[in-house]
Amino acid sequence: MSWDVKARLEDMDRASVDVNVLFPTHVSSYCALRDVGFENALYRAYHRWVVDFCARAPKRLKWAVVANMRDVPSGVAEIKYWAERDPNLVGVYISPQAPGGKLLDNPDLYPLYDVAQSLDLPLRKPLHPGQRARIHWAKLLLKQRLKCRSMIRLTGGASNPGVGGSLRFGGTGGPGTA
Repeated sequence: MSWDVKARLEDMDRASVDVNVLFPTHVSSYCALRDVGFENALYRAYHRWVVDFCARAPKRLKWAVVANMRDVPSGVAEIKYWAERDPNLVGVYISPQAPGGKLLDNPDLYPLYDVAQSLDLPLRKPLHPGQRARIHWAKLLLKQRLKCRSMIRLTGGASNPGVGGSLRFGGTGGPGTA
């Protein structure tokens, strides 16, 4: 069903789902590749595929661009490229594992967060059940980088242990909101 738009829409109708945001399930492992250029090529291939897929039902299928956290300038360029070209892009997916043992509040990653915020695209970072205790960095990140325009919401977790959870950052929708 992942590659069949008609089947996905039928399932969405049965489940009374109006809009579905597609998040990649396989790309988090790309950061384990030795060749960062090949990693970038895989992200670009996925983005081209998902853009074509969502274009077949643009009012109902949306997607999140994958940011390369090992090659931040390329990640920033990819986010900008797709944000300018595809209205179905609604967010930025960041890997659950920051490269090289970095924490997600590492200043090397700030350009990814800055471009996402400037384009009003929320970030999504999946959490594994064991990571829930490590979200102290998120509060620091919000305070230092995303200010009051952003929010954090955890989903999954204890209520859905198979999924784990996700930490999402996104604009709250208007001036004066926190």
